[in-house]
Amino acid sequence: MQIGRLFLVALMVVSLIVCSPSSLLSAQEKEKVTVSKESVEKDVPSYSYSLKQLIREAKDNIKKVDETLAGKQKEEDARKYFEEGNRMYKEGNLKDAKAKWQQALDVTQDPSMKDYIKKIEQQEREREAAERQKQRELERQKREHERAQREAERQAKLEQQRKEREAAKAQREAERQARLEQQRKERAAAEAAREAEREARKKQLAAEKAQREAEREAKRQQLAAERAQKEAARQAAMEQKKKDQAAAKAKRQAEIEARKQKLAAEKAQREAERQAEMQKKKQASQLYQQALDLYKQKNYTEAYKTFQKVDALIPGYKSTKSYLKKCGETS
Repeated sequence: MQIGRLFLVALMVVSLIVCSPSSLLSAQEKEKVTVSKESVEKDVPSYSYSLKQLIREAKDNIKKVDETLAGKQKEEDARKYFEEGNRMYKEGNLKDAKAKWQQALDVTQDPSMKDYIKKIEQQEREREAAERQKQRELERQKREHERAQREAERQAKLEQQRKEREAAKAQREAERQARLEQQRKERAAAEAAREAEREARKKQLAAEKAQREAEREAKRQQLAAERAQKEAARQAAMEQKKKDQAAAKAKRQAEIEARKQKLAAEKAQREAERQAEMQKKKQASQLYQQALDLYKQKNYTEAYKTFQKVDALIPGYKSTKSYLKKCGETS
């Protein structure tokens, strides 16, 4: 009974050793943990426990040890994948970190690894969302910049147009001022020329007046000389006249009579010319009135001919020239 209890204790110790995850056996130590039929029969010759059962349990324990060793290898692989995933995660390589953590999850089937994978997926989505947001912000800034640039170009164009308009306006104003200045100069020059002409005219008139005065003075002197000469001649003539008074008187009487006749003839001639002129004016007035009547009757051809007769009688009579021009334009 005591030997059986000792055997059971030894078997339990062996089971604890081979099954403990904190003290895994190497392959050499596993070979030492064997239970042979001879050792059992030597230690417990009178024990009635089934040896086959004991060996089977020992084999089961050895199998557990193998599984534990395999689990340790998986744990090492999982730890390796997990540490590599952490390193990649810290480096910002989220995609490769996710792949390593997935390998660790496949090896260990540890539910906590799923949390890491979900975390990396969430961060990957957040990073992609941030990247998209950043891209949208960059595009928005680009649009804002392009819009600002277009606005600046538009403002610059408007400013350039304003400056061009102001320059054109200033140029037009300068040209207008130049024209006004030129006109002022031309007027001043024309006024100066007119003033010079007036001065020249005044001088010419003064010279002409002086010349006329000189001519009149010369004529007066000539007349005075002639009068003196005539007076001398008259005195001589009077002397001669006294001598020839009788003959001269008769001759003068004859000359006076001839002059009277001549004056009478000239007077008669002037009267005849006056009568002819009056007759001509009367005839011209009648023809002019006839022409006016024809013009008012819009008989421009006859009116034109009648006005021609009036103009032939008295050139420039009243408005004959004007009506001749009007009749010529209307006919």
